[in-house]
Amino acid sequence: SYETGKTVVLKRNPHYPKVNSDITELRFQVDTPEDATKKYKDGFYEFLWGVPRNVLEKKISKKSIQEMRIMRVYFLALNAAKFPTNNREFRMALLKAISKNELLPKGNVDLIPISTMIPAPLPGSKGALELKANPKEAKAHLEKSGVLTQSKFKLRMLTNIFEPFQSIGRNLESQLIDHLGLNVDLAALPGLEYTTYMNLGDYDLALITWTAKVLSPEDFLLPYSGEAVFNRLNYRNSVFDQWLLDGMKAKDAETLEKSLRMAQAVFIVDEGVGAPLFTEKAAFLRSKTIKKIYFNHMGIPILKSATH
Repeated sequence: SYETGKTVVLKRNPHYPKVNSDITELRFQVDTPEDATKKYKDGFYEFLWGVPRNVLEKKISKKSIQEMRIMRVYFLALNAAKFPTNNREFRMALLKAISKNELLPKGNVDLIPISTMIPAPLPGSKGALELKANPKEAKAHLEKSGVLTQSKFKLRMLTNIFEPFQSIGRNLESQLIDHLGLNVDLAALPGLEYTTYMNLGDYDLALITWTAKVLSPEDFLLPYSGEAVFNRLNYRNSVFDQWLLDGMKAKDAETLEKSLRMAQAVFIVDEGVGAPLFTEKAAFLRSKTIKKIYFNHMGIPILKSATH
């Protein structure tokens, strides 16, 4: 957890084996995006990370802004164990009522629409695997589901209190109202409270992100398998699990690609348990005095060889 204005100081362990970096101390400070950008421009910060590009561009020359790709997937999850989202026809109605391009927050240039659960260029990321937006078909699925949405009916949707989650959530809420006439209770919550409700399964829809701890395509699918300890979607499907297992055991690229594609097809197209929405690129700033700084697939700076 963190608070705006707080500073964390890290000093190198003198007993750590010799590295190529000459940096002996790091001072991390939490700031608002606007204040952080101003302080960088004034020379207070030498490295700025985690500020949206559209905020940076108001104060900083575009030529000075650098960019990295983060292997993170923004995902709309539907609770497969709770009425009414345990009804497949109802899930299809929700997913076909959503236009991904209209979910993008205004002015956001960091999110990239994605149509697979696995981000490029990993195996299993080629080609589209998604339910296309079609309000007419969405209404037909809703009618076929038999779910009565009049009177006090309300869908509970969880999202994080931070951006871009809130804006995506509001845009999603508007589409479900406009295309299906549904009443949506949008709950934008702090991290701990959000996680608690997810673990309790007290939601119908939820906006989540997943950044694989290990850079492998399977790690983007494993959280939704029947063997997952924290399967917050409460989703169990033996066919999905078998295709995923086949992919993990694959000895050649063709089998791996097919297995991962088939697993995603079960999850997204056949069952409609969720929909991949976006992956992400992130902007950062560094002074010319900082050299050889790199980022891992999670967007975390690696300073092992950095010099100042």
